[in-house]
Amino acid sequence: MFRNRPLVPIAISALMVLVWLLPVGQWLQYHRALLGQGQLWRLLTANLTHIDGSHLLFNLAGLWLMAWWFGSALSQLKWLGVPPS
Repeated sequence: MFRNRPLVPIAISALMVLVWLLPVGQWLQYHRALLGQGQLWRLLTANLTHIDGSHLLFNLAGLWLMAWWFGSALSQLKWLGVPPS
């Protein structure tokens, strides 16, 4: 399935579950008013937070479907969006 171990999907999955389990989600969620107050990190971290468990599972299923379909074609750097040099 993969040329090598799917380290990036595993790391992303673990980070998403950890953020969902720990009470840090409210500091990472997207809130337009707080963006206006300078909390610009929310533009990036909002993608790691989830409304509930079913939302998390749905996103993880999508990630792992992508890993299953494209895993053998992507290196770890390509998973991160880094173009080949």
